[in-house]
Amino acid sequence: MIVDEMIRSELAALTPHPITPEHAAHVRQLILSRARTLVKNPHRYIQRALRRDPHAYLPEQPAGYRGVGRMCGKHPFMAEPCRACAADRIAKP
Repeated sequence: MIVDEMIRSELAALTPHPITPEHAAHVRQLILSRARTLVKNPHRYIQRALRRDPHAYLPEQPAGYRGVGRMCGKHPFMAEPCRACAADRIAKP
């Protein structure tokens, strides 16, 4: 479906994980179900909703996902070296 391809292309730039066709169909149904009236142009309506708040429609991150790049081993979600570990290295003789 053309609308699902548009959803996948809009969300693909915001996540390192692929947007599956099933997720795109789910997002389409979710956005259209929230419409208060009959939507005359679903493609444009969904595109505007995605551009207004794209992060609400991104897929959930897999368990244990810690971001992109090198991360601190002690402090999750902190880039390596994090400030606490760097300060510890300087303070230790």
